[in-house]
Amino acid sequence: AKLQRMETQKRAALDAGDYEKAAQIKKDTDQMFLKPVEIKKAGDITLTEVSEHNKPHDCWVAINDVVYDLTDFLQHHPEQRNAILAWAGRDATPMWNK
Repeated sequence: AKLQRMETQKRAALDAGDYEKAAQIKKDTDQMFLKPVEIKKAGDITLTEVSEHNKPHDCWVAINDVVYDLTDFLQHHPEQRNAILAWAGRDATPMWNK
């Protein structure tokens, strides 16, 4: 329900020409799905462990020494599925920092 409300607010902002507000709502929506996996400074999660999470129903990506669980994000953003799955279970830092 919250996601639907935010999408409606974003569409209304776009219709009104308030692109700044629409961009902020999109950013807030995206943040709902980008949940960093708990990781300690010592690096408890290895790239070997990340590599085991390389499927649409279990998708982790490492970026700049932080591991993100993008599983829920994939379900709500199917248009970005292929780009994300190309890096599932891998360190995407080189591509991210390009």
